[in-house]
Amino acid sequence: LALGALLGEKQLRFEAILPQTALPKPSCMLVFSSGCLRNTVRYSFHSRSLGVLIAASPCALVLGAPVAYLSALSVCARRGVLVKGGAKTLERTAAVDHVVFDKTGTLTTGNLKLKGVQVFSGAEEENASSELQSWVLSTAAALEQHAVHPIASALEEEIKNRGIHAGEVSGARSFPGCGLEGTVERDGKRTGVRIGNPSFAEEWTSEYSDLVERSIADSTERGEIVAVLATDDGFRAVLSFTDVIRENAKSAVSSMRSDSLRLSMLSGDNMTSAERVSNEVGKLDDVHASLSPSEKLNILSGWRGSKGSVLMVGDGVNDAPALAGATVGCSLGLRSATAVENSDVIFMDENLSSLSWYIRKSKSTRAIVAQNLVLALGFMALASMSAACGALPLWLAVSMHEGGTLLVGLNGLRLLSDDLS
Repeated sequence: LALGALLGEKQLRFEAILPQTALPKPSCMLVFSSGCLRNTVRYSFHSRSLGVLIAASPCALVLGAPVAYLSALSVCARRGVLVKGGAKTLERTAAVDHVVFDKTGTLTTGNLKLKGVQVFSGAEEENASSELQSWVLSTAAALEQHAVHPIASALEEEIKNRGIHAGEVSGARSFPGCGLEGTVERDGKRTGVRIGNPSFAEEWTSEYSDLVERSIADSTERGEIVAVLATDDGFRAVLSFTDVIRENAKSAVSSMRSDSLRLSMLSGDNMTSAERVSNEVGKLDDVHASLSPSEKLNILSGWRGSKGSVLMVGDGVNDAPALAGATVGCSLGLRSATAVENSDVIFMDENLSSLSWYIRKSKSTRAIVAQNLVLALGFMALASMSAACGALPLWLAVSMHEGGTLLVGLNGLRLLSDDLS
């Protein structure tokens, strides 16, 4: 039952049908051997009949796929790559020709650092005193406590380093891919507050002042990640964050490009930041930015319809719809339970090099399964025909049958090697 669950319904149907197709074969061989070749062979009818029955037994054919899949899944687990769907996921991965990345936390480390805070009241920039900055950071951290996002971690670390306590927020609501909203107390009165991407915060006003727009544009041009904190009475604060490329991102992208895979990015951050990361890791084929989770899913669904099998790599809750909608969804680490739940493969070590290795391993698995089927059918046909014609003694027919089974098993066990990718 465990093996059936691992290998999927296709394998079970294959094994159920196989005896029905294999059993008539020795019967035909027996008729053939007893009729046409009765007087021209060296061995008795009974010896030839037993040889055909043994040689036509589909042991190697049934063993070929399971031993390869189990070996591949075993070595994946040893490297910290957990394949939730078993053999079915390996099969789908082997057909992948398009890999799509999230940006923050996937191609980058996701360990954001606060770069700066600029405060605006109405159309003017305020002198951001330490007290005012503390209120901004305290309020932003209080809102972000209700989110699982790198910005939340960066703000938590920042207020900890400054010795600031997170403020109190009531009625907090999350808008996936946009930001958060709640109510705080400011200057003795309850004030609505939002934090998120610039377009989300801008919904509370007709338009940003020129100073706010310039601040956002300057941070964006530097490739920084921008979040805006806004209150319903016109107060604005622009928070900018920096991130760094993962150490192995460039080599992983180069490896996948050498395998003729199409590489793309779907990001919720601004286009300037996304293009900067794309250029640093090796110029991806497609870059889409400023996307909500639903927009990521729509683009990815279009790619699936026009470009075949798509593998999506992400790490956060905003990536979950795209991970679920991809041919194969891969979660880089365990940062988000939602992303893990909607993924088919989990990379425990958060190493992009493991992704390129896993794709190659899945393709190697498919190739070895095909090799095993050819070997098994070849040994069955050769041994059965030779035994039916009386060209093989019984002991040699048995040896060929067992030798074919052994060869198929050993060929599948080659997948246990890390080097075979």
